[in-house]
Amino acid sequence: MDSAKHVTLVISLFAMLTASAFAGEPRFVEITAHRGAGTLVPENTLLAIETGAKNGAQYVELDVRTAGDGTLVLMHDDNVERTTDGTGRISELTIDEIRALDAGSWKGEQYAGLRVPTFAEAIEKCRELDIGIYLDLKDGTPEAISGILKEHDFVRSTILNASPMLFREYHRLIPEIRCLAAGMGVVSDAMLPILRRQGCDVLGGDNRGWNAENVARAKELGFEIVVNSLGDKDNAEGIEEIASWGVDGIQTDRPDIASEVLTRLGLRERPQTRELKYIEVAGHRGAGTLVPENTIIAITTGKLHGVEYCELDVRTTSDEELVLMHDQAVDRTTDGSGAVRSLTLEQIRALDAGSWKGDAYVGTRVPTFEDAVRHCSEIGVGIYLDHKDADVAKCAEILKKYDWVEHTIVYSSPTSFQSFRRLAPGIRTMTAGFEAVGTPMMRMLESMGTDYLDGSADGWNADKVRSAHEAGFKVFLDIQGGHDNPRDIEEIAGWGVDGVQTDRPDVTVQVLKRLGYRGEISDDDTDFWMLEPRSRLCYTNLSYICAIK
Repeated sequence: MDSAKHVTLVISLFAMLTASAFAGEPRFVEITAHRGAGTLVPENTLLAIETGAKNGAQYVELDVRTAGDGTLVLMHDDNVERTTDGTGRISELTIDEIRALDAGSWKGEQYAGLRVPTFAEAIEKCRELDIGIYLDLKDGTPEAISGILKEHDFVRSTILNASPMLFREYHRLIPEIRCLAAGMGVVSDAMLPILRRQGCDVLGGDNRGWNAENVARAKELGFEIVVNSLGDKDNAEGIEEIASWGVDGIQTDRPDIASEVLTRLGLRERPQTRELKYIEVAGHRGAGTLVPENTIIAITTGKLHGVEYCELDVRTTSDEELVLMHDQAVDRTTDGSGAVRSLTLEQIRALDAGSWKGDAYVGTRVPTFEDAVRHCSEIGVGIYLDHKDADVAKCAEILKKYDWVEHTIVYSSPTSFQSFRRLAPGIRTMTAGFEAVGTPMMRMLESMGTDYLDGSADGWNADKVRSAHEAGFKVFLDIQGGHDNPRDIEEIAGWGVDGVQTDRPDVTVQVLKRLGYRGEISDDDTDFWMLEPRSRLCYTNLSYICAIK
């Protein structure tokens, strides 16, 4: 074979392999411009943000430090020597002293006079350019960072890169923030669930250690993946290789090159414009596969993973008190035995409802329905009330006591709906109903005041969801029991459902975020997830400690 034919064959084989590598890839890989566009213009400046946006970035990575007077400013190093004409540590300089420095001349005379921006100025520039922030938090307290993000309404446009030890505190202060753990390319399978429990949403960092296999493994658990091409892969070949792993985003010093490469590969084409509705999530029995079900811990865990509702089962004791319990008997989820109806509240209160789930939960107690409603109102999470065996009047009385009627959906028999509506005006109702879709029974359910249709996802499809919507019902499907995985979640979300109930709120919420179903909320959607918490949450070892007023 002559050399010309050999070269032609190699090029053809490369083209075939490249096409194969990107078959089935996401159609859009986001670009994060490192320090703005810090190799093209002076880093961590407003000009760097503008340059990153101009070259096709969806995010700019910005380094934030705290000046001596508490002002948050953009600066990578802990001193100003490398990128300004001044000297001294950031923590020892006031904002006025920092503002007086020239932050551009070191990069070229054409940039003379550029200033170090404050974090607030950077946020407003990003808002103007419609670009998000990948926040590399060098220092600064969670209270200061969360305060300024909330003040400028930029929480949902920010990815926070910080120590995983801080994630829970940030999620407490600003629940919708996405948190990134860097340097996780070689993380073990055992560490992934731990990171998820700590509140990690995104994995990324150095490209060393990452490959197609562990990207796929991490995405199966609902993580977004943003990998750096910085260094020896920050070129066309390296960016193409990283994109072939199936990542969601690439951080680069060369957004201009990344944009050209990803466009050529067909990974910069947005899906056809369609209105993505906000899909609400209910944690089944709170978060009953992650921690002991139907407990205060389960409610807290569901909230921390971003659910709008916790599904709670209510039953009645022998002395007519209402408690949380799925089964008719206490045997499966406590160290006791007997039917709930045969035990007093005092006897049930004495049971250990946590040990069956692990030593970390020894001493967890069965809560009363009032305990649960009070806690839900304090931390700002709605209730999906599975009405097993409880007096309607008592349920209504407790919900009204804590002003939580309008934040509750009751799942029950349609024959109970009229009582709930009469005693608790404003409550929403749900019943299983996929068998009724397209039948005369739909009119009967509507006449009984049904708001939502429920049922296993196995009985539904896009046509049935559409028919239910046309009849005026919302659809809230159960995906627990085998459908709590990214592939099924994506399919079910595509049917147009209004909500899903899941055993894996950690996975489900993250997958729906990645697919765009957890973005802006329309006026017609119920934004319970934005309710302000009324109590402080903390996390110790593997147990949630809840301060209930």
